[in-house]
Amino acid sequence: MTSTAAAAVVEKAGIAMRILVFDLFAPSDARDRSEQQERDLVEGTITFPIKTYFMHSSTVSESIIERLHSSVENIESASSGRVTRIAENLYCIGRQGVARIGRSGPVDGSASEGLQVAWIGGSWNGALKGVPAEDALKAPFMTRNSIESLLSHPSFEDRDALIARAQAMSSSSSSTSNGAPATLKEAREAAQRATTSSEALTEAKAAIAAIPPIDILLTNAWPSGISLFVAEEKLPHPTARTWGSPAIATLLLRGKPRYCFSLAPGPEGGVLDSNGGAIDGIIGLDMSTRRTGVYFERPPYKNSPYAHVAASSTRFLSIARFGNADKKKWFGAFNLVPAIEMDRLQKAAAGKVPDGCTANPFGSSTPGGASGRSSQAVAFAKRERGDGEIDALDSGANYRWAGQPARGRGKRIRRDPHDGGVNGLPQKPDVPLPPGLSRRGPIIPVGPADCWFCLSNPQAAKHLIVSIGTECYISLPKGQLPSSSDADSNVPGGGHVLIVPIAHTPSIFAPEPSQSKALHAEMNAWRKAISLAFASFGSVAVSWEIGRSPGTNSTRIGHLQAQSVPVAKELAGESLEQFFRDSAKECGYVFEERPEEISRRLDTSQQDGDERQKLGDYLRVDLGEKTWMLDMLPEMRGHFSLQFVRETLARYLKKPDRADWRKCARSDAIETAETNAFRDAFEPFAKEVVGEEEDA
Repeated sequence: MTSTAAAAVVEKAGIAMRILVFDLFAPSDARDRSEQQERDLVEGTITFPIKTYFMHSSTVSESIIERLHSSVENIESASSGRVTRIAENLYCIGRQGVARIGRSGPVDGSASEGLQVAWIGGSWNGALKGVPAEDALKAPFMTRNSIESLLSHPSFEDRDALIARAQAMSSSSSSTSNGAPATLKEAREAAQRATTSSEALTEAKAAIAAIPPIDILLTNAWPSGISLFVAEEKLPHPTARTWGSPAIATLLLRGKPRYCFSLAPGPEGGVLDSNGGAIDGIIGLDMSTRRTGVYFERPPYKNSPYAHVAASSTRFLSIARFGNADKKKWFGAFNLVPAIEMDRLQKAAAGKVPDGCTANPFGSSTPGGASGRSSQAVAFAKRERGDGEIDALDSGANYRWAGQPARGRGKRIRRDPHDGGVNGLPQKPDVPLPPGLSRRGPIIPVGPADCWFCLSNPQAAKHLIVSIGTECYISLPKGQLPSSSDADSNVPGGGHVLIVPIAHTPSIFAPEPSQSKALHAEMNAWRKAISLAFASFGSVAVSWEIGRSPGTNSTRIGHLQAQSVPVAKELAGESLEQFFRDSAKECGYVFEERPEEISRRLDTSQQDGDERQKLGDYLRVDLGEKTWMLDMLPEMRGHFSLQFVRETLARYLKKPDRADWRKCARSDAIETAETNAFRDAFEPFAKEVVGEEEDA
């Protein structure tokens, strides 16, 4: 890197500067760290042929800390927001900050030259608000203060929110008066309102134009959701959809950089949780991959219309670790004209949507109104947890898993699952409508951005994940039916298990036949593994799966999942089966119990599209070794209770108070302990599905 040969390559290629995303120095607690090399570098014995900038993402050695302290006024500025000269052509940019970097080195932020570079390093730790100033260089964490510091910079001003507020004011003004003004006074007032709203929109656009565009964002880990809209076969690792930090996703949504360079899958280690995994939240990843990293160039994605013209799209490039043994690509080169230096023709060229550009994986604002921001990016919107602590960067209310409704947002609608009545009122009379009219509203597909079962969603409860296969992952749900603390709980951790397809699909019949077959086969393999695990604890598995097709009368089409609950062996059998028959009869349901018909009904190789759609709406119930099916006929789909099986099972087990999962949700700490307990018990059986993991 500093040899004559390297210098020749740099000169020949015309490289003006280097930016290092990885740690240039070994951590302060690393035993094999070369102190002599660090001294030589600081003292100028080792030189760099070009300007080199490095961010520190873990801890920093004492010699570098001393150098930083002697170069800046205080410890805090040494840790963030400042570009500090360490030696000739070597600059430290700290753990987080924004700076303008010119061809000859750092320049003042008000200068009309240079690249606007933002960066964030460290391992995300949502439990920390910040770290003391004296520990800023030693603590290997990215905290809420780190994110808030960046979001407060003018380059991260929320362009979408500025426009949304102006449009809301315009909408409010236009709705104040109905019809044409009847008097001169009303005409003047209408004209004043129109002027005010027009001025608000003009001011918002002027404010957006003044926001310094970010040319490059450097991150020490992936943003959550970056793999959305990328084909499975193009991802660098089977678990790639689980990688990333919601906090970094917020930075990309707000900052709208032209380029984002990142390490993958995240911080290598040294900051571990109680299970020996990195605290970045990535589950199911072997340490060899974490140490090596991956190279991945994502197709560019579109930014909102209010992004800088040069940042109409963002390119994301993930690089592997420097000098990795697998020789995966750990560098990238770019030829980038700073946005602030662009002329009219360059801006026009940069503003063109590139080929292969995808939708924004983090959501965007709707041009015609208030923010339509996807839940995929938390966008630092504050949300109260059950314990009152504000937490929006690494968790959030979850429709199926957490279920904490937003407060102060109007009356909550409660719909009776049986008759469809709302807030205790009866449903409208079922009278025929005139031909051509439909009573129900349009079908609303729940996409990956809003789906709490998609691993790419930053708010997915990843602490509940037990194991990840090829087609599905295994997780505990929020609000288990069995309580792990009950004396009659046989299975460690409670044992209420979800089998969830990794791909966003509402039914085993929704994908193509070949994909359906693979998905169905693995779901059955997981069912078998779960049944064997339960049997080892003297229990029988009661499982259920609800499939919905895009042609259903339901107005929400979500993510398929199967659930399994352990029932003590002495409580299973004919009495349990009859209880389910009786409960179904009370609701007007009739189960299909004939094995040959069940086999035909679950034939995922069916090619006809119309037939597959008809098959896509079903309830499957497994009572021990028996499988029953219930077709959701058109006349009953709108009235089918999604909680039918859970409510029936809760009554059978004489635990009616646990029929509503919202009343059974527990703290993250307890859920994590339950997940760990079940994972340990289930591991030998999971290996029958996923195989033996390679030792790191």
